Amino acid sequence: MKSTLEREIKLQAPAGFVLPQFPGTAIGPRRFTSTYVDTEDFRLAGAGITLRRRVENRRGVWQLKIPRDHARLELEERGGPLRPPASFLRLLVAPLRGSSVSPVAKLRTLRTGTTFMDGNRRVAEVVFDSVQVLKGLTVVNRFSEIEVELLEGDENDLNQLGSALKALGAHPGDERPKLFQALKIEVAHPEPEHRADNELAQIQGMISDQFRLLIRHDPGTRLGDDPEDLHQHRVAIRKLRSLLASARMLEPEWSASLRSELEWIGDLMNPVRDMDVMIPYMRADMQLLEPKDAALVELFIDKLRADREVARLKMLKGLESERYLSLLNTLESATVSLVVRAVDDSLQDGAARQFRKLKKAVKALPEPAEDEDLHRVRRLAKKARYTADLVKPTGGEKVAKYLNHIKRVQEVLGDFQDAVVAEASIKQFLTEAQSNRQAFALGRLAELQAGKKRRVRAEFPPAWRKVAKSGRKAWR
Repeated sequence: MKSTLEREIKLQAPAGFVLPQFPGTAIGPRRFTSTYVDTEDFRLAGAGITLRRRVENRRGVWQLKIPRDHARLELEERGGPLRPPASFLRLLVAPLRGSSVSPVAKLRTLRTGTTFMDGNRRVAEVVFDSVQVLKGLTVVNRFSEIEVELLEGDENDLNQLGSALKALGAHPGDERPKLFQALKIEVAHPEPEHRADNELAQIQGMISDQFRLLIRHDPGTRLGDDPEDLHQHRVAIRKLRSLLASARMLEPEWSASLRSELEWIGDLMNPVRDMDVMIPYMRADMQLLEPKDAALVELFIDKLRADREVARLKMLKGLESERYLSLLNTLESATVSLVVRAVDDSLQDGAARQFRKLKKAVKALPEPAEDEDLHRVRRLAKKARYTADLVKPTGGEKVAKYLNHIKRVQEVLGDFQDAVVAEASIKQFLTEAQSNRQAFALGRLAELQAGKKRRVRAEFPPAWRKVAKSGRKAWR
């Protein structure tokens, strides 16, 4: 499976616009036909995903594009016209959830352009696409666009090329994929956007926001090539749990059942995410050792990788289960209809409660605090942050300041927990050391963790004082 991370900009051109003669190699003319497939209700498009089969010079390939931060990851695989590759369909289990796909649009494109060169560096492809939307053999619509897609260049190159084209008359274009333009489909926004004055409608919108983000990052979590997808997937699950726990106007039994299922799938993700954090964390610390000592503890990294693979296989089994798909269906239903009860309680009240719980836990910390005590405070800080984030749109400057400070506390305690987990893993591996020298190198790594813990213990009190002060103002 070929994969490419697409970083591009799209521009529109006035009538008669001709691409300038950029230095580089001419492209084309290329002619290809793209058949896009989706469900009847456009589940893939709704998740910002496109799936198509492109034919050029009688050679057909399937291409799957999934969101990736501010770019898109394009996967490509050979295959016949009747059915998308099984490897693609396995990545699309969450958005499809049993729905079949069929052709929804057919586009014919004439592409010309240049591979822009800077010396020997292939900076970007600058192309002009003339697109025909087909219905059978009939052209039912036409549009054109300029695309600048990075190859070996960076964001600065992309901006400079965009500015050069705009100076020649091009102007900001429709950033949607061609399918979306052809079918007049709006892009699924990566950030929460739905808000309402009515709190119940606001809760429903927030569930919709997080459900959309969960679906958006599910294919990347399954693919496993970028840890950020799993991280964002898990964050969406945690925010949903916090929202359901804070919204007391929801029927308790219904809410508790949904939270339990979210906790189940989150628990399957946690060990994988822990290893995604721990492996680069330990690699960075290994750079502080003598090269010979670093080589001796490489087996430690191998052990972490093996543990991650075992945890990942268990996670994937959960993601492929009917239980997970049922959870997604329940969440999707909640974006349309909630099970509620009459109660005089608001999200603001919930955020205030979490702050008071956190403040009480910090006040009760022994001196010195045990590792487990600080871990408990960290978990409460995370809940307090997520619940406060729910009222951020209407909370004003005081809530925004509180969120900034509590995020810092969460980061400080997160650093502490990383050191705690690393120290425990190192000590466990020490029991399997194969030589005195290897044991010494592992001991040095353990000493580094102890030093980090001391530093974080010193950073926590001043960071907490800012949270306490801002929290008193935000949740009077």
